[in-house]
Amino acid sequence: MKTKLSRLLILCALLMQACTTPRESTETAIAPPSEPTQLRVSLFPYLPDAAGDGFRAMLIRIELEFEKSNPGIDLVLRPMDASFDPYDLAGIKQRFSETDDNASDVIELDAVMLGEVVKANLIREIPTSEKSSDWLSPARKAAYYDRKLYGLPHWLCGHFIVSRMEEVKSVSSVSDLIKILNSGDENVPNLSGNLLGSWNLPCLYLDAWADTYGPRKLLTAVSPNLDERVVTTLGLVADQQVVDGKNPGLDGTYDDAPDLAAEDFAHGRTEALVGYSEKLHVVLKNRTDTAPLYLTSACLGEGDRALAFADVFVVRREASTSVTQAAARFARYMANPATFEWIHNSEDAPKARRTPRYLAPATRSGYKTKSLRHDPHMQQVYRVMRSAGTFPQTGLLEKRKAMRDALLSEIQKN
Repeated sequence: MKTKLSRLLILCALLMQACTTPRESTETAIAPPSEPTQLRVSLFPYLPDAAGDGFRAMLIRIELEFEKSNPGIDLVLRPMDASFDPYDLAGIKQRFSETDDNASDVIELDAVMLGEVVKANLIREIPTSEKSSDWLSPARKAAYYDRKLYGLPHWLCGHFIVSRMEEVKSVSSVSDLIKILNSGDENVPNLSGNLLGSWNLPCLYLDAWADTYGPRKLLTAVSPNLDERVVTTLGLVADQQVVDGKNPGLDGTYDDAPDLAAEDFAHGRTEALVGYSEKLHVVLKNRTDTAPLYLTSACLGEGDRALAFADVFVVRREASTSVTQAAARFARYMANPATFEWIHNSEDAPKARRTPRYLAPATRSGYKTKSLRHDPHMQQVYRVMRSAGTFPQTGLLEKRKAMRDALLSEIQKN
């Protein structure tokens, strides 16, 4: 009996202790809210600044929309300004480092740099589950290097001819183009467009090379040992800009003022413009007439086989799994047709100053939104881009300056 009484007293004491002791174990068992995954992104900076605010309004809207639908991600968008050159390998390496003031987990690069950053071991492979059947052919090709997925496509870009002459839509070679332009006003030059630059001129040469020989063996053309036929046709393009013995496409006039060639065309001072599709943004903002405009692939060689640049999102090598997943979510948001549409329509600019940017989506669905579907220029861009070849993903960084110098020497000699 005594033993049972002792046990009973001990049990009562334990129960009383349990009732009076703070429930610390219960409180600490509740996990605190997890910290959001921070995603730091540097977007490709060379876009039309439609609002004239250094892209501030565009970046704010992107961040607000993305974080609203992805509350577990803290998106940090780096400034889109001249402080970062996405064609500079050392600059890319610095921005991927934690010591940089604008350190980034994701950078949007032109795919001509993709092979360079892979070989420099700066980026990580992306799970193939992120590939999309919505990507246009050149975007899909540009996203892979050495058969591995390294980039998530966003924009495409290519060389186009813009003219008030409807006949340009049917050109199939540079000789066709010149013949049509020669039928215009003999008092104005046939073309305006910047032909300088250590990236620009070699890429125009490669475009002319693909027009002449096709894009399949394009990498072999990345060399200062130039093809005579291609140099000849590119020289013909350059000759179409001569005014009073001067060539603004080669003497630095257009290179020093990036929008001047488009402004000259907009004001009727040339018959046509050669440049990227987004130069239409400049033309429409500055034009002084209402005549219809016609857009076609730039025939720079003995044929018409378009090439496309592709901007892709790449992820730094040290990124964690959660950051890589967040990067994929961000790429999907940027590739959403609704996002494409408001950026194309310059909805970040005041309503009275909105002019389409004429950027080319890398996806089929990007061209099917209401405004893009009913824009004849964007539908022509789509027709060109969907079957275009791609610029090489490696080699240009090393050889571009030698190519530029050789090209200038040959073109100016003739």
